[in-house]
Amino acid sequence: MNEKELKERLAHLERENKILRSASKQWSQLQQLYKKSQKKLKAAEAITHSIIHSSPIGISITKSKGVCEYVNPAFCRMIDYKEDELLNKNILDFLADRDNGDACDYFTEFAGDQENSSIEALFSNKNGDILHFFVVSTMIVNENSEKRKVNFFVDMTERNRLMEQLTLAKDKAIKANEAKSTFLANMSHELRGPMGGIIGAAQVLKDTELTEDQYEFVDILNTSAFRLLGVINDILDFSKIEAGKIELEDRPMRIDAVIENIADLLAIKANKKGLDLFTFIDHNIPDRLIGDPMRLHQIILNFTNNALKFTKKGEVVISAQLAARENNRVKVLFKIKDTGIGISEEEKNNLFRNFSQVDSSTMRKYGETALGMFISKRLSEQMGGNVFVESKEGVGSVLGFTVWLKQDSDPDLNNQELSDTLPSLHVLIVDDNQSNQKIFGKYLHYWNCSSEYADTPLKGLKMLRAASALNKKYDIVLVDFQMPEMDGMQFAKTVKSDPAIQHNKLILLSSRTDLLKKDVVEKAGFSAYLNKPVKISQLKEAVQKTLDKTKHIKNQAITEERKTVHNNGIKRNILFAENNKINQIVGLIAFNKLGYQADLAENGQEVLEKMKQKKYDIIFMDVQMPEMDGIEATVQIRKSELNDRHIPIVAMTANAMKEDRDDCLAAGMDAFLSKPFKPDDLKKVISDLLSK
Repeated sequence: MNEKELKERLAHLERENKILRSASKQWSQLQQLYKKSQKKLKAAEAITHSIIHSSPIGISITKSKGVCEYVNPAFCRMIDYKEDELLNKNILDFLADRDNGDACDYFTEFAGDQENSSIEALFSNKNGDILHFFVVSTMIVNENSEKRKVNFFVDMTERNRLMEQLTLAKDKAIKANEAKSTFLANMSHELRGPMGGIIGAAQVLKDTELTEDQYEFVDILNTSAFRLLGVINDILDFSKIEAGKIELEDRPMRIDAVIENIADLLAIKANKKGLDLFTFIDHNIPDRLIGDPMRLHQIILNFTNNALKFTKKGEVVISAQLAARENNRVKVLFKIKDTGIGISEEEKNNLFRNFSQVDSSTMRKYGETALGMFISKRLSEQMGGNVFVESKEGVGSVLGFTVWLKQDSDPDLNNQELSDTLPSLHVLIVDDNQSNQKIFGKYLHYWNCSSEYADTPLKGLKMLRAASALNKKYDIVLVDFQMPEMDGMQFAKTVKSDPAIQHNKLILLSSRTDLLKKDVVEKAGFSAYLNKPVKISQLKEAVQKTLDKTKHIKNQAITEERKTVHNNGIKRNILFAENNKINQIVGLIAFNKLGYQADLAENGQEVLEKMKQKKYDIIFMDVQMPEMDGIEATVQIRKSELNDRHIPIVAMTANAMKEDRDDCLAAGMDAFLSKPFKPDDLKKVISDLLSK
């Protein structure tokens, strides 16, 4: 080997030596890294083992076919077995339901790429108690490519037990509620049924020839019966509220009609106490709204009766104002203001409380009114509003409430005439009551009219004469009947006897208890005569007729109508189904008073038999009857009418629940009369159904 080759060989050896040293160094570093990673791995394994070991969640690791390879202490505690009693045992041995194929497959089948899965399974502990577990599992593969299943157990036993108790409690509550509803329906029938007989008999008796004392006793009987019926209705409503059975209807309604109807009902009561009763309806309230007029009527009537009860002198004003608009809904504010004794702060707090929470002193003072107040509060809240009271002792009170009502999308155009304007009239209001002055002034302002006030008749005469001297005039003069110095009749005679002012057109306003005859009023010089509380529609109609110089014949027309036969001489075949003897007598007399001769059936089976013998124009069907009730009889009738004419059927029942009404209509009945009913109710339903 020459020198050159030797040098090259040495150089090559030197390079290999460097590579070897470098490799040795790297190997040393790898050994160090391996030792460090082993320490970290052991530390990680220790941490993992510590977490699994101390976890409150039960954990098991199973090999193929469900054999336990590892269990943590939490799982041992859950299932009440020691670790050595579980290891190498098949987990299926601890299942409470070995026939549950899904659970068996879950713990024994190992799918290749299965990710997390879950199941609910029943296990047994050592004492044989059943445990309800929620199990979540995941698949792992070890270094030998062997599959393992890690199962996480959550004990749902206590939770499920509580859920079962809650379900049982809920079922009991539902059954109790159903029992309460059934009780309410039965109580409604048992209480209102006899009341119908009492009220009907009293009304029939009033139409017979009676002595003055007898008439007074019958009137007391009738009044007391209606008062008792009101208490019964309040108690039933209270029970329905407690049972969550109050349901509101959605029907077209007019606020002015609801309020003015209540004013008509209570006018005589107010007059007898010497009180003025006024109504005011904000013209901004839409003419037609959608809501429950019956429940609205109930709240206003409760509040107004309360005001009349605790007002000895002065007035009661029922008002309705538009409070807000929201999309197709309006919020209406109702106030019943009185000049009564007022309400203390303590009584304010008790006024709307639950009937069962009202103390004896409040009950002694308010009586059944206390129950009505609570019912009114709940009804207002159910209509989206609330109730309130403003009062000072000795000054008077304001009971108010709000409700949300929907606007009618298809209002009756005829109802919009009230918002039309009158010619620009100048009206003099002669009335000593400031509330009356303000209300009439606002109504006239709505119609583009101006007004002036005179709070005494002498001042009114002075203003008429002053206007005449200036060659000016008042188009209409509204005159109250009862005023100081001189009454309305004397005022009219004075006006008509004075050539300077006798051209003025007068309209008289009087209470219903004044009992003025029409011919006497006209002879005194009045063009029209209105009873207080005056309805806004009546006031406008009277003004228009007075301006047109037309005779106000409304009262005469009503009188003539009452003289005619109620059925207009048309013979109608009516079948009356009722099994209660008293109600049979009262009902037949009521039909007779309306000019009808009704046939009687005592149960549904008799109805079907009588229909085979005679064609009836209308059937009045009691719902609860022996042998065959009214519902079943109606169903049978409707089945037989498939190719025949439809006979109107009216349900007559003392059950006042909404579901009772729904059941009747669902069976095919056309109308519903709740007992006890008035003759006017009977007349109206006959007119409505037989005029179609």
